Amino acid sequence: MSEKALSGKLVALSVSENEDLGSRGFSGEHINRLCLRISRMLLRAGAGIAYGGVMGTGSLTKIFHSAALRELDWTPLDDESEIHRTPFVNYQPWPWYLDLPEEPRDRDRRCTYRFVSYCAEEQAARSGDEIKDSRDSAHASSRMRRWMAEDCDARVIIGGKATGFAGVMPGILEEALFHLELDKPLYVVGRFGGAAAALADAFLQQDEDTDLPRCLIEDHREGKEKLEHLLPGFPTELGTLVHDVTRHEAETSYDRLHKQIVRIRESALEEGTLNGLKRDENIALMGSQSPHEIATVIARALGSS
Repeated sequence: MSEKALSGKLVALSVSENEDLGSRGFSGEHINRLCLRISRMLLRAGAGIAYGGVMGTGSLTKIFHSAALRELDWTPLDDESEIHRTPFVNYQPWPWYLDLPEEPRDRDRRCTYRFVSYCAEEQAARSGDEIKDSRDSAHASSRMRRWMAEDCDARVIIGGKATGFAGVMPGILEEALFHLELDKPLYVVGRFGGAAAALADAFLQQDEDTDLPRCLIEDHREGKEKLEHLLPGFPTELGTLVHDVTRHEAETSYDRLHKQIVRIRESALEEGTLNGLKRDENIALMGSQSPHEIATVIARALGSS
């Protein structure tokens, strides 16, 4: 692959620790090293990387930010579009971005910040230290995930909580759903467990009578809040907010994901139906734990798309 084969592409990375890491012989440090390897390879190939998360010491946002610093020779698109103005695009939903100091937002050469509110009337005056309304933050997080899917050319998912999540469904599953509905490449790394592993298992199932993994079934949903508590935070119909998610869409998230799973399974992971990789290549990617192999396969696939 040529040095800038991915120039102009924006790749979303969906990564987080999960309940399965320890039992699979991994730790947060393995996740961090994997993320750094993938992000640096993508950046060196000319791609921009996108991540939804807050800045903090040791956070994945910080890791991607630091990787972008090392790749400041990265060349943006000629049209200087806002999305590709920097090597790293950081999406932060309300209320988490309220804690970010104003100054770095304006002069950060590495990062373009996208702040995702939950309503048309910006609540910038509210302190991030106040009690955060779970309905509003769930709405903002869903908007962020749709926004990223519309902006980004592809997404990589690794790990992710299957239980104890804050939104309408596990965040990595919702991020995958929006990409699948837009028919954009989705690269699933299942070796590190969590929601990504459950989705990989579901894609590979051949027997229709086999039950889906537990976290993909609404009746077994184990979020921090009951779904019926969160739904009133979503609008009943689309209004002035772009990238919005309606209450009906939130309420039917699991059904929509099941439709996409059926579509992928019926295709038997044929080349082009999920991400351009062949079935055996996808199976290898889903089961790999090698940062170099994972990063190389993804970068090569994106370079040929």
